[in-house]
Amino acid sequence: MLRLLFIIIFLVILIIFALSNLDTATPKIINFDIKLPVGILVLVVGMASALFGAAMSSVGGFRQRKRARKAEQQVQTLQTQLVNLHERLGAAPRPMPQPAPTEPLDAATTIYHP
Repeated sequence: MLRLLFIIIFLVILIIFALSNLDTATPKIINFDIKLPVGILVLVVGMASALFGAAMSSVGGFRQRKRARKAEQQVQTLQTQLVNLHERLGAAPRPMPQPAPTEPLDAATTIYHP
């Protein structure tokens, strides 16, 4: 949600800048001369940068999702092996032991050292 808020603020500032700077500029791209208003040029460059950043972050996200799927598959395999091992040994899987409940301390028995 916070990311969306930053994107909206960035786009609003970029559009306000584009609408307030309508002087033309002539950027040279290789051998081409293009006459564009400065604001539109900044808007195009800003959006291209945002798209490039999103593409680069999604590449990292794909890698992380692949590792997560592999880890989940490995956990599933290990759980299946554990159930099979318990079945072979003739013992049902036991639940994890729960810690013993403790009595809450009252103010008279609590020692406080500042």
